[in-house]
Amino acid sequence: MRPKGSIAASILLTWGLLFLFQCLFFSAIALRYSFRLAMELSFLATATVYHLVMLGLLLQRKDQFQIEPEGIPLQRVNPANILTMTRLSSLPTIAFLILLARDRPVLIILLVFVTIIFLTDLLDGALSRSTHQVTKIGKVMDSFSDYLVLGVISIAFLAYRLIPAWFFAAIVARSLTMIVGMTLLTRRRGFLRPETSFIGKASIFAVMVLYAFEILTLLVTGSRWTEVVGRVLEYAVGIFLVVSIVDKLVYFGTQMKAASKK
Repeated sequence: MRPKGSIAASILLTWGLLFLFQCLFFSAIALRYSFRLAMELSFLATATVYHLVMLGLLLQRKDQFQIEPEGIPLQRVNPANILTMTRLSSLPTIAFLILLARDRPVLIILLVFVTIIFLTDLLDGALSRSTHQVTKIGKVMDSFSDYLVLGVISIAFLAYRLIPAWFFAAIVARSLTMIVGMTLLTRRRGFLRPETSFIGKASIFAVMVLYAFEILTLLVTGSRWTEVVGRVLEYAVGIFLVVSIVDKLVYFGTQMKAASKK
């Protein structure tokens, strides 16, 4: 039996350390490139509010820090969940670096940071399976973090015209399909955790690869080959997104039929 409050303390410590890391990381960049004090304060305020809200949600769901399917409660946040929480914690930093990338020479830092964060999307699932510590909260956080990170980056990329409007519409359509589908299923069957298929995870990873490439193209502006490769990648990933949307529609349709028979 789990000692009362042990996982809550672990969540608080882990999330607090991640918040501290994000603040120190951004402060180091701000110091290196002489950001205005107002920018640093804006980041600190945004990151503080964001981390407090997310901490509240994590503590509210602390009972879901348990290994599936046995339902064994965790004594502390496991390594796979730390990776997922790192991805969630990095959202304000990514957003501010994207906003600053046009005026400050932070593209290399942004590219490396985003690439590392994208890799955590592959590593957390593989780590949880290899250590036999797949958790309920891990599945929820993994799906939630994917949509949050992609949403923020997609809006910024659309504003900077790094992606076309049709591609952004495909991202929105995929997100809406998931939200509406989960809402309808929840009304029929009660609270459900997001189910992630191979096609769904692969499509998100493909978008992440495309976005990493788009950031890279900012370093080599004017190159014909990057423009060509970028357009090819956009259409290829766009088709993959459409396939993913169809996959979600089929899944939700099947689940709704199964629920109506009960």
